[in-house]
Amino acid sequence: MRLANKLLNMRMERGTSSKALAQACGISPSTMSRYENGRFSMELIDLDILRNLALCCGKDKLFLFDEFLLFRLHRVEILTDYLSRNGISKQEIARQIGVSYTLVKNWFDEKNRCPSYEVWEGAFREFTLEWLEGNSG
Repeated sequence: MRLANKLLNMRMERGTSSKALAQACGISPSTMSRYENGRFSMELIDLDILRNLALCCGKDKLFLFDEFLLFRLHRVEILTDYLSRNGISKQEIARQIGVSYTLVKNWFDEKNRCPSYEVWEGAFREFTLEWLEGNSG
């Protein structure tokens, strides 16, 4: 819900209507409404739309991104580094967090698959924060 509030506040700061911002950013008013009302999945929300919304409001393209969305954006690099630093395989991480190996393999593909928010929070959140700190420049 933090994203919805941040998006709404950003739009209000700009002094524009939801419909006008949606139109300016090339998205449907219904998509804008879903985003502002928190009716979306953090695992599936379109990152390009979020970047575009921020830019349309004169903000940095990552303004709307929290740690989980930054994880989604850099998931392959973060997960690869996680496996490397911990000296474990994809099979081992699947076993450790109780998901299928196929699911873990899908996190590394180009189809933008990612762990659920709950899995990320339990298994990768702390590593993500460290990774982001070390790779912020």
